[in-house]
Amino acid sequence: MKYVVYLDVFFLVNLVMDLILLKLTALYIKPQTTSIRCLIGAICGSLLSVISLLISYENMTLHMLISYLFTAIAMVTVTFGRSSIKEIFKRSAILYVITIFMGGLFNFLYSYTYFGYLLQSIFRGFNSRINVIWMIGATFVSYMILNVLHGFWKRIKGGNMMVEAVLILNGQRVNVKGLIDSGNSLTDPYMGKGVHIICFSVISKLLDGINIYEHGFKLIPFRSLGKSNGLIRALTFDELIVYRADENELDTKEEIYIEKSPVIGIYEGYLSKNGDYEMLLHKSVKI
Repeated sequence: MKYVVYLDVFFLVNLVMDLILLKLTALYIKPQTTSIRCLIGAICGSLLSVISLLISYENMTLHMLISYLFTAIAMVTVTFGRSSIKEIFKRSAILYVITIFMGGLFNFLYSYTYFGYLLQSIFRGFNSRINVIWMIGATFVSYMILNVLHGFWKRIKGGNMMVEAVLILNGQRVNVKGLIDSGNSLTDPYMGKGVHIICFSVISKLLDGINIYEHGFKLIPFRSLGKSNGLIRALTFDELIVYRADENELDTKEEIYIEKSPVIGIYEGYLSKNGDYEMLLHKSVKI
């Protein structure tokens, strides 16, 4: 029996599904990535699927290696960046778990809802222009739905998350315990950037001997930290790097957020009574 496979259809279907799966994986493992990188990762996965179909369909071992191992590794590497072998396999496993779950969900929708009839109608005339537009539109709608669900999930959790951070100023580094605070909406009125707040005691040595006016010293009005109105001193640091708080060695951790020229507000007191954190990161931090 001969099968006819339209490679353009095969590529586009895989592209849509891979994009959805990578967005869901990104929502779960929360590395620092972008929608563009998710799209590039999906394109990479679709191309490898086409290559696998062309060169290894009759060789089941080679087909399985390309389709179920190399493709997943390539997709997570392109989407989330290079990492340790252990982390790459962990992310690939998460991608497969989500794939299995979504496969079951789509099978249910296809078999028991109007979605199956709609999908068949699209594929019957896929070579027509209208159905290509349908597929592009479906990709866009899927992307928007995932973003809405992500925002909803963050609101349910309250948006707060413990992290570890590194602040860099004039080549010097300081490690701090931080909290991504959904209530921290303090914004630099001069630059329009979100302001991260840190205890002075943590960075006092970092500030020794520097000219604060060379680092964008300013006073920013605020309404928090125990005062109805006030001014907080702020400086522009060189870089802010954020890591997960549940990993072991800081040097082996993977960055989940990087910000160049962050605006850091300096608070004289303690942000946490029991010392759980020393820095409040702005709510705009994306992880």
